[in-house]
Amino acid sequence: MRKLSSFLLIFALSIVAACGNLEDKKQSTSSNPKSVLTMSWVKDIGQVNPHMYAPNELFAQAMLYDPLVSYGEDGKIQPALAAEWEMTADGKSYTFTLRDDVMYSDGSKLTAENVKRNIDTVVENSAAHSWLEVVAVIDNVEIVDERQVKINLKEPYYPFLQELSLIRPLRMLADSGFPASGTTKDGIAKPIGSGPWILTDYQQDSFAEFTRNENYWGEKPK
Repeated sequence: MRKLSSFLLIFALSIVAACGNLEDKKQSTSSNPKSVLTMSWVKDIGQVNPHMYAPNELFAQAMLYDPLVSYGEDGKIQPALAAEWEMTADGKSYTFTLRDDVMYSDGSKLTAENVKRNIDTVVENSAAHSWLEVVAVIDNVEIVDERQVKINLKEPYYPFLQELSLIRPLRMLADSGFPASGTTKDGIAKPIGSGPWILTDYQQDSFAEFTRNENYWGEKPK
């Protein structure tokens, strides 16, 4: 009976302690309950390489990285990292003028050289993107000046802008995010994007914490 009494006492004290810890957690988060959204997902987000596919999760890539143009309502192509663009009469060249207020999460600025580097690494790994015709049709990328980049196509391709707006593979990674090999087919060094969110904490197969990018050039997430 003494052993049973001792066990019941320890059990009761454990319940009280657990309830106290739970209450402490509630109090710590109740000061601003609208500041954090927690969601579950069946898989890890992966390395979050903007230029590759599984195991990189699509939603996480969309949170971190931006395209040159975006797909808007009624299929209208809208400015994104590119503020404006021009197409030649033969439909084989597009010149994009980049926004001047885009900053990556490492503090570096978006440049034409950086855009060329991103597109070149995707085109060089074209075998991985055989499903997407826009990669096959890009001939080369020219730097016009610091804020202008010209993409030349092998032939006119009418859905060119639409396919540039896809979540992957043609979104922009900061120079500091590239691996030592220089090509993202080998992975990335860091997930450094210019998107509305920043990956601020991460533990593989456990959690990923995204924080709003206060320096985002567009409308900030609520």
